[in-house]
Formats: sequence, C-alpha cells, structure tokens
Amino acid sequence: MTGAQPERFGAASKTHFISDRAGWARFLAWLSVCATRAVMPYEILMLALLNLTPAVIVIAAIGANIYWIALATRLRTLLTVPVRIALVAAMLMTAYACSGGGENSPSTTPAPPSAPYSATDLREGTGAMATQGRTVTVSYTGWLYDPAKPESKGAQFDSSANFSFPLGVGRVIAGWDQGVLGMKVGGQRRLVIPPNLGYGSQMVGSIPPNSTLVFDVMLLAVN
Repeated sequence: MTGAQPERFGAASKTHFISDRAGWARFLAWLSVCATRAVMPYEILMLALLNLTPAVIVIAAIGANIYWIALATRLRTLLTVPVRIALVAAMLMTAYACSGGGENSPSTTPAPPSAPYSATDLREGTGAMATQGRTVTVSYTGWLYDPAKPESKGAQFDSSANFSFPLGVGRVIAGWDQGVLGMKVGGQRRLVIPPNLGYGSQMVGSIPPNSTLVFDVMLLAVN
C-alpha cells in the first residue's frame, strides 16, 4: 500500500482531453444546459411580471426547452441560433403590440354618440335675416351630444355672449354656416351638428374626435 498510486489520467489522456475540441464543446454544452435549466423558471416568471400575453410566455417556455434539448444533442449548432431568433422576434412582437402597434393601429376608444344634422327654431326672430356674406353677431352655448342627458346636452365645452363672423365663407364650422343661415335677429335656434359638419376627426380643445355637437344660438345682429 505504500507504493505510488496510479495516475487517474495518464499524460497521453490529459493531452487528448485538452486537445479534443469535441470534448470541450460537450463540456461547455453541459454547463450551458445547467445554466439554462436553472434560470428558465425565473425568466418565465419575469415575462409574466412584465404583463406579456400568455401566448408569448408559452412560446418562451417551449423555446427554452427546445434550446435545452438542442444544447444536449449534436443539433445544438443547427438549432440554437434559429431558436434564439424566434424568441427575440416573439418578444419584440409582443412589445410592439403592448405599445399600441404603432400609429396606424385602430383605437379601442368607443366612438362618441352621433345624430344627424338638425336645426330647430326655439324662438322666431322678427328682425333682419341672416344671409350669406353678411356679418352676423350671435350668442351661443355648445355641448357635446349625449342622448342620455336632458335635451341631449352633455358636457358644455364653450359659450360666448357676443361672437361675430361673416356667414357662409368658411370662417366657422360648416354646421354653423348652414344652421345660422335664414335666422332673423331676436331668434334662437338649436343646432345638432354631426362630425362631418363640425370638427371631424380632430381633437379641438375639450372636444373629442368625431363628436356630435349641440348649440343653442341666438342671433343678435346682422350687418
């Protein structure tokens, strides 16, 4: 028992092990497998905490397992790169979807309630008539159209006791050029103006895009 212990590896074996690239590759693959299997549950948990869609979490889990299998087989060189690309693409697509999908994505905001154009006289005037090209002076109040509210008047967005403009030349919204025409001084008219005769898809002040508007307009003067 006092004799020299035999070497576990001979010199030739050591040289062969160190110079054998396939052996080193298998050893590194084994380390990668251990690391991948160890951190994979935490990676999937992080994906869930980031509020990614369930489909992407499932894709990530499947991809991680395929990656593990690829590392443990001779197909690792063939599969690991495509799998990595697929995982990165899936995450990028999800991030793009979560951010709204770009400027051209359809909005999920419900469209405001709408109604057709109408002009209803609340009080007939007795003075001069508003005709195209003349400057008219009015007082008015504007509301967002809301059929659930009394007289369909939702949130008030504007009011003026004295506002002048040339009629019929495009200085105001088309619904006003059309609705004030024919009024007489002293008269009051209610206008229901759909988006195509109002501000359309524009956001103007507190008026949301595609809003139908309600105006009570009183004609004060015609010049």
